[in-house]
Amino acid sequence: MKMFIKPPKVDGYLPAGVRLVGDLAFGSSLWIDAALEGNISATRNSASLLVVGPEGNITGDIDADDVIVYGCIKGTIVARNSLAVAATARIHGGELVCGKLAIETGAQVVSEMREHSATSARARPFELVGRTGTTAR
Repeated sequence: MKMFIKPPKVDGYLPAGVRLVGDLAFGSSLWIDAALEGNISATRNSASLLVVGPEGNITGDIDADDVIVYGCIKGTIVARNSLAVAATARIHGGELVCGKLAIETGAQVVSEMREHSATSARARPFELVGRTGTTAR
């Protein structure tokens, strides 16, 4: 299957086979193929990108500008700009709070989804429009 979400280049990498327990803060961009139990947050001094690779397994909350998921996450994801979910991704529990959302066919997402607004700290539910023009919530 062709991937529509292209893997980006990043500054940092945590490889498969590594297991971390505790919270993690990162700078501009990070790719995680490791197992991590704890929260992940980006510093607010620059644009941030977090990629959870195909081998990545995160149990905890994520807070970054842009997030791409190929692996497994159990927790809340706050992506202030965009969240891209690849076909190989599995996201369970928590909330997905993001400005823009892209989900490839085949991804498993079991979470409440809300839109992130830069002008408001409050998130609002996404409105999903069906093929017939009907609206579902």
